[in-house]
Order: sequence, then structure tokens, then C-alpha cells
Amino acid sequence: MTDHIQWLREQAGGPMSRDPECIDTCNRLAEIADEIERLRGELAAQPAGRGECDWREDSGIYDTACGECFEFTDGQSLTEQPEMKWCPFCGRRIREAANQ
Repeated sequence: MTDHIQWLREQAGGPMSRDPECIDTCNRLAEIADEIERLRGELAAQPAGRGECDWREDSGIYDTACGECFEFTDGQSLTEQPEMKWCPFCGRRIREAANQ
């Protein structure tokens, strides 16, 4: 991924950058590369743990280890949603934790 980001940065100042449309596109690519780097920093700052995000259910609403809440609008539980494997907030694998 780092090679791709470096390539984006190089394109932003490359020989095709004389065309105004290309300049706009290259500047946008550079902004995207900066955003990717920022998000990588945020991800690296999150607790590594076991690479899992514990979800605890309370009255049909799940509290996540990453500090968010999630509710299935169809009334099903997490165990009834086999396609739901990754936390949409932190990207870690979901693990249904026992309620305390």
C-alpha cells in the first residue's frame, strides 16, 4: 500500500501536471494519499488487543468495544447475521461477548 501512496504523490508533481484538469486530479490524489496516511495513523493508535472488537448486547442494541452502538433493524441477533464478521466502526473482527 505504501508503494501506491508514493506513486500517488509522484503523480501529483509529474510531467502531465501541466494540464489544468490533470493538475486538479493530481491534487485530489495527493489529498487522498494524505487522508490514507491520516487514517493509518488512527488505526495504528487503536488498541491492538487480539484484533477483535467485543460486542455486548443489551435490549437488542450492541455496545462495541470501540465505543459505538449498533442495532440490527430486522430484529435479529448478531448470531443470526453470519455475514457480519467485521466491525463497521473499527474494522476489527467482531466477537460476541457475554453480558456482564
